[in-house]
Amino acid sequence: MTRLHVDLNIPDTVSDALREALQNEAREQAVLALFRRGACSAGVAAELLERTYAEFLQFLKERGVDYAPGDAQNAEADETTLRWLDEKRNDRKPA
Repeated sequence: MTRLHVDLNIPDTVSDALREALQNEAREQAVLALFRRGACSAGVAAELLERTYAEFLQFLKERGVDYAPGDAQNAEADETTLRWLDEKRNDRKPA
């Protein structure tokens, strides 16, 4: 897996808990922005956030993002992505 690193200048006075919250929020917002623009499918967005597809749908709902997983085009793209991700996971499992 490739890692992407983003630098934020955070004052030393900020607590570790707040730093962690900032990191999580930045990751979630970046993935959400990509998803909203159509740059990635729900399946890819779920993987980027290390969530299941169902958890990602709940994440969208909690943020008021409309998404119709029943949409044929979205569902087909998501299913293809999820199959590919499952294959990649299986390839990484020790024998």
